[in-house]
Amino acid sequence: MLRMLLDHFLPHASQFGFFLHVDRFRASAHLQLPLGHPDRPSPALLCAVYLWGIHLSQSDPLISYETVFIRRAQQHLATEMSDSVHPGHRMHTIQAHILLSVYFLRNRQFLKAQFHTNGAVTLALGYRLHKIRSAHPAHPAPPLLPVLGASAMAGPSLDPPRDDVEEGERIRGFWAVVCHQNSLAMTARMVSDSFGILDSPGLSIDTPWPLDITEYERGVLPRGARSSDTVQNFIAHGAPGPAPRSARIAQFSVCLSPLSAYYERGADARTFALAHALVGAARIQLHNTGADAGASAGAVGAARAIIGVFGLGDAHGPDFLCAGPAAGTLLLLACQVVLREIARTRCFRASLGSALNVDVACDQEEAALLVDLQNGLTTMTLHALNSPLVRAFCFCFSKCVGVELIW
Repeated sequence: MLRMLLDHFLPHASQFGFFLHVDRFRASAHLQLPLGHPDRPSPALLCAVYLWGIHLSQSDPLISYETVFIRRAQQHLATEMSDSVHPGHRMHTIQAHILLSVYFLRNRQFLKAQFHTNGAVTLALGYRLHKIRSAHPAHPAPPLLPVLGASAMAGPSLDPPRDDVEEGERIRGFWAVVCHQNSLAMTARMVSDSFGILDSPGLSIDTPWPLDITEYERGVLPRGARSSDTVQNFIAHGAPGPAPRSARIAQFSVCLSPLSAYYERGADARTFALAHALVGAARIQLHNTGADAGASAGAVGAARAIIGVFGLGDAHGPDFLCAGPAAGTLLLLACQVVLREIARTRCFRASLGSALNVDVACDQEEAALLVDLQNGLTTMTLHALNSPLVRAFCFCFSKCVGVELIW
């Protein structure tokens, strides 16, 4: 049964923050060794993966075991947070925290999700994952900031990575923590005194941007390469202001491969769908700073793009219904933009339509927007079938537009 649970989870692992080498993980999980053996994944990580396997199986006989694996994973995490954990399991503990946080977020248990996110952040900074390949001289690890939402003390450091792949796992692990912390803040819309890693004053991130795990296998990252101020250097390529930011977003968008090129590669297709949708969300945020018709049209275009990439596509398209929690948030954002544009169009027609004889144009625009809204709500409803979080989004939004959902 445990092999079956791995098969349910691993094809979708990247959608839920899994940053380890999948084939190595699978091989070590199958070893006939006792639970907790250094050559096997840590007990907490195994339990978290089995939990996700049950959750994604949608099998009624298995679902009742979710609470069992939640309890076991949390019990093992309490042990693994101590200094006595085997060095090879330290990154596994971070991975287990992320998987549990995403699970709780998907199931609308925001406080538990934040608790495990804070655990991952605490360990990542304690292990100085933000200083991998740093060009700056090493300094003693500073105490972690209380604004990160977790108390911490200077813990043990990681042993040097055994090979390029293990170093790549650490790089990917750090950025997985950063991305998930921001995803949690965006999805749960939390208002608190906590800062994310990227907002932490005085925290310099030198770790290079992550690569696909196969690129570390090929030795793409040169041994002598060093990095510094990764985020600041990225931002510094453009001056402040909407125009340069817009150009930077457009530049990044051009670098993304078209989603159709990945239709036969399910996990990659879902990853690229999320990347395209995040670009759309960035454009919406940028256009929200303007009040003119051009800004409004830009936001609507971005919203349509988000709805499009998360749609089912044709019969040969990928199954996006195993997308992470951020997909529901982005779909909700897109639908809200379309709804606001419908309201703006109606207001414009009511105030100026008869004088400027624009009734026909407004009617056509509104009809197109209503189709977009219907497509967005339909797509969000499909995603909601496997996600209580997205289901809640659907109910809230359907009440706003006066639509009754039938499940």
